[in-house]
Amino acid sequence: FGALLADRPRFEAKTFTDPGVHTGNVSKKIILDDAPLGDERFERVREGRDIVPFGCASPRKWLWVEPSLDPGEYCTIRALARYTGVPILVRQTADRPIAARHTERTYFRNSLLACGGVGGVPDTVVVAFLNSALYAWLHRKAAMDANQKAFPQVKIRHLQSLPAIPVEALSRSTSGGRVSDLMDVVVQELETITRDDEERRTDRLLTLERYVLEAFDLPAEAATLLWRAVNDPMQARS
Repeated sequence: FGALLADRPRFEAKTFTDPGVHTGNVSKKIILDDAPLGDERFERVREGRDIVPFGCASPRKWLWVEPSLDPGEYCTIRALARYTGVPILVRQTADRPIAARHTERTYFRNSLLACGGVGGVPDTVVVAFLNSALYAWLHRKAAMDANQKAFPQVKIRHLQSLPAIPVEALSRSTSGGRVSDLMDVVVQELETITRDDEERRTDRLLTLERYVLEAFDLPAEAATLLWRAVNDPMQARS
């Protein structure tokens, strides 16, 4: 797959950014498990572990937005709009891209990367490509950081090196309708399917994988093999 996609355009530089709250040397001071209700000095903040494929959990922590810092203490917190304007979040500590639509928008730490979306492509479809087994396989083959046993990393340069979403292919019509519309429906299903329903979830993931492969003019029948190679630890090492 890598050779077949080598000449494809890559994502634009502006697609992925890293505006996340950097706690510097005051993490315990500004990130709290609880905060006084109604205290405007504190806002919800999301962390990397709040993001799973297609799922954006409610933030569990609080951020002291304008902290009082002592000499030598430092952190970086941008304006709230910089965070609420982000439509897609990508988990940074992972061995593959893990993405979800940014719901209940609020601050997020630098354990999450921001994706500004792709022009002409619904955010649901961008999330589908980012979570695909194809992107996971390409990422693991190209990025040494992904293969670290402890704290594997997804970095901006890794994401920018992936083949860009083939926008023109998403407008193709199939017997069921336009490809992007079909993908949008599946992603919205996946956002609501619980992990207890593993069989249904796997079926929908494989459906998306076939759409992703077809968009890149790759054989859709390889979807199951690719999905297993990425998700089966034994095969992933081969």
